[in-house]
Amino acid sequence: MSEIKIPTSQTEIIEARIIPKSSCYIIEIVYEKGEETTET
Repeated sequence: MSEIKIPTSQTEIIEARIIPKSSCYIIEIVYEKGEETTET
């Protein structure tokens, strides 16, 4: 397991992706968001 730590407000993380680009890295955090219902 890696020692990389990235601050996030999410607590139930499913997956973290580190995507190399030519001049930087893109960090994607995958999590599940519950459904929101609205009354009309």
